Amino acid sequence: GTKASTVVSGLSPNTAYYFRIRGFYQEPGSSPVFGNLSDFGSGATQPNAPAAPSVTFLSGNSLNVKWDPVPNAGGYQVFMATSANGPYGCIDTVPGTKTSTVVSGLSPNTTYYLKVRGFYQEPGSSPVFGNLSDYGTGTTQPNAPAAPSVTSDGGNLNVKWNAVPYAGGYQVFMATSANGPYI
Repeated sequence: GTKASTVVSGLSPNTAYYFRIRGFYQEPGSSPVFGNLSDFGSGATQPNAPAAPSVTFLSGNSLNVKWDPVPNAGGYQVFMATSANGPYGCIDTVPGTKTSTVVSGLSPNTTYYLKVRGFYQEPGSSPVFGNLSDYGTGTTQPNAPAAPSVTSDGGNLNVKWNAVPYAGGYQVFMATSANGPYI
């Protein structure tokens, strides 16, 4: 025949498949005569996209990103943006057995949007990437202000502090002892 391609569907995600081809000739009413098999060609199917990752504040300016594993994934790439619409950039690549990473050095009081995708890679081959997950979000906390200055104004105390970048407001706590409890 003249057709020299086919689509093979219903395959497992994240799996390598190998193919060999041979031609045949058949006269009407007789058995086919088969040629030799070709060398193999291979390809891998794309991994499924993981569910949106969970993103939690860890400490300082760090977020913890966790996701559910993708069957047979050889690894994952983590993408981040400061807007839900992106642009997203790859910030980490982790091995397939690991399903979390810590993202550090982030700006204070900022919401980050994170996506994950799995990949599959046969030795000596280029990786086959899955689709990106939906995004998960996490927000870093504002930096702590320096210790306030306190001055007496009769029966009142004036409490002043330096503004903290990105802070949306402040809470003031007081105690009658340096060790607290602060209320």
